[in-house]
Amino acid sequence: MAGCHNTTEWAVHCSQRCTQDEQDAAFPTPSLSAHKSSPRALRRRRGGANDAACSAIPGLTTGGRVTAAFIGFRPALPSDRCLTGFVSRYPGIYVTTTVPRGPVRPHRSTTISLTRPITTTTMPAITTGLVLVTGASGFVGTHCVAALLDAGFRVRIAARSEEKAAHVRSLFPQHKDKIEHAVVKDIDEPTAYDAAVVGVDGILNLASPVTMSHVGDPNEVIGPAVRGITNLLNSIKAHNSTLKRFVQMSSGAAMGDFTAAPGTVWDESHWNDPAIERCDTLKDKVPGPDKYSASKARAERAFWKFIADTKPSWDAVALQPVFCFGPPTQFAPKERPSSLFLFNSFLKPNAPAQLLSYPFGSMVDVRDVAKVSVLAFTTPEASGTSPGERYILAADTLWGNDLALGVERVAPGPGYLAASSDVEWRKSLDEKIVKFDGRKAERVFGFTYMPKDESIKSTAEAIFKAREGEEQK
Repeated sequence: MAGCHNTTEWAVHCSQRCTQDEQDAAFPTPSLSAHKSSPRALRRRRGGANDAACSAIPGLTTGGRVTAAFIGFRPALPSDRCLTGFVSRYPGIYVTTTVPRGPVRPHRSTTISLTRPITTTTMPAITTGLVLVTGASGFVGTHCVAALLDAGFRVRIAARSEEKAAHVRSLFPQHKDKIEHAVVKDIDEPTAYDAAVVGVDGILNLASPVTMSHVGDPNEVIGPAVRGITNLLNSIKAHNSTLKRFVQMSSGAAMGDFTAAPGTVWDESHWNDPAIERCDTLKDKVPGPDKYSASKARAERAFWKFIADTKPSWDAVALQPVFCFGPPTQFAPKERPSSLFLFNSFLKPNAPAQLLSYPFGSMVDVRDVAKVSVLAFTTPEASGTSPGERYILAADTLWGNDLALGVERVAPGPGYLAASSDVEWRKSLDEKIVKFDGRKAERVFGFTYMPKDESIKSTAEAIFKAREGEEQK
């Protein structure tokens, strides 16, 4: 049996050596795959897992045989061959697949034999108890705290100062008996989280450097992000033996490269390696957004590596929201979060018309992100199988026209950029943009994203209201 290959090649065990073309012929769809560096048996590098092909497998609890339809076979192997790989959704579960001699037509069924029982490590749902929320005073953080409190959880907020903690607590006077706080001044400090993690049932981690304009060494952004999550995980290992679930708030930037070709669609199987490579190559000349993306990707990878290495008793979920919109409630609201800075050009008179067709990627409402952060705790299957699951949170594409339309609909007077509400023209734009596929989260958590226009309009209303209040002071 040949051993597993490295991450840039096929991770398939063969009864005899196969060429790349033969492996391509045997596995044109990513139904069976493995990955040497991860116990998750990650997808083959050309796409995500074909869950439909293994649809019969989840019901099995002992060894057995299942039939899975492999779609889109290319020319057959030159001879009968038995290949052994992993079931993509169940790490460590070996299967054997017999590929028949001769052409294999699309939709032909192939019999798979399990060589040992399927086991999962899904933890029970957490519906009550104490949840630590790091980064609680930020834009997304304040909304997540609100959603957790409304769902009946007690919340321990971690903030960098007493002032920021007081701001968050002041937002929820009706829940004052359910909020406590811990001051974590510097997430780069190895023992920063030691006291904060004691006794909590769940952790929602949002604390990480957020900057798009950093100038200088990329490691000044990437390093603190990686060390911050590593320090938190080490504190859990040392000071909390009863944690049930950890929800890591990552970012769509950890998955998808915004500079990819138009029409590219990113899903949970992808990583933003191009941003990391640009940081490694260009160093201090790399653009700020690449440093942010690389920091998110490397921090999340450190998260999964820790879990793979230490095999903790708790399970894990990673959420990857794209640009977030919604009413700002964070500490120092004048310092609008990066997503809302996209509005700046559209809040000025005489903005250039070419902004209407400028692509910004994808968007999601922050209230949906907060809703899913709760569902990530309360949904047993959210963590999938060991070590956990990733979920993109993306409702729709985002264009300059969408922002201009939101501003135009609530603007207090004339002079703002005129947008188009033509449905066909707006659809035509979507053929020219990099997209993030957020449907997996809708399917698993059973919710529907807030429509794009509704989210952007409510955001614009909040911004105008805030500006009006500032002018009256």
